[in-house]
Amino acid sequence: MTIDAEEIEKLLTLSRIAATDEEKQSWQFDLTTLERYIALLEEMDTANVESGYRVLETLKNVMRPDEPAAPLDRARFLENAPDHVAGLIRVPPVLKS
Repeated sequence: MTIDAEEIEKLLTLSRIAATDEEKQSWQFDLTTLERYIALLEEMDTANVESGYRVLETLKNVMRPDEPAAPLDRARFLENAPDHVAGLIRVPPVLKS
């Protein structure tokens, strides 16, 4: 199985993608490789393989509860600010007048 240049052109037209000849050849190779890989997967016998669509069913949330922390003291909070005036953080102007 191979994907020919005509199919690549059709896909590029449908998806409205412009491509160089080198890109077209690269995509043709990649899609052909992918198609062969899928064909190999289809040949595998999966009759006795248990379905894996419920993999998260047995997992538990191991994260801690989301609870608010105690607020910082204003003086301690302002220690982290590069510049502050009268208990407020000074920032560069956003709008120019």
